[in-house]
Amino acid sequence: MKTATVHLGLHKTGSTYIQSTAVKNFTKLLANNLYFRREIGYPAHHPQAWAILKRDFSGLDRMIEEAEIAGARDLLISSEDLESLVFRPEIALEMAHRLLDADYDQVVFAMFLRSPAETFWSIYSEISKHVYVDALAMLSDVMRLGYVYVERPHSRTVKTPYWHFCFDHGTHVPRFREA
Repeated sequence: MKTATVHLGLHKTGSTYIQSTAVKNFTKLLANNLYFRREIGYPAHHPQAWAILKRDFSGLDRMIEEAEIAGARDLLISSEDLESLVFRPEIALEMAHRLLDADYDQVVFAMFLRSPAETFWSIYSEISKHVYVDALAMLSDVMRLGYVYVERPHSRTVKTPYWHFCFDHGTHVPRFREA
């Protein structure tokens, strides 16, 4: 059975560790039929995620081709910016259909959750490295909506079209799962 796993690397849940470990163990993973594309400069698949969020699946298509050329049965895709798919399940469905059309038998969306209270200041600190964000406004969004949305957070280091940061897992993750 061919499996494509899409790791929605919720921010501040150890995603970079998972990605770095996958890069470090690329040969071992490939020997066990799992393809994890190695990126230049950072272990995550951020450029592909940014394109996917704009409904451009060409980077995903290239990863699928590379996995096939490498002879891997399974595929692992991981980026913190794929967290936005929790709030954009229609894009996740398009992605899943594309993977199923590429002969994967199943598509698994995986994420790790962390206590929202533990992550708030960590996420605030991370966001503010790239763009201005008001901590009180961010807290207000978390309390009111259960998430933070940052539109067009472009900077020298960030090219994502938007960011979502999920705090109310009990509401938003089940909605994603249902979709």
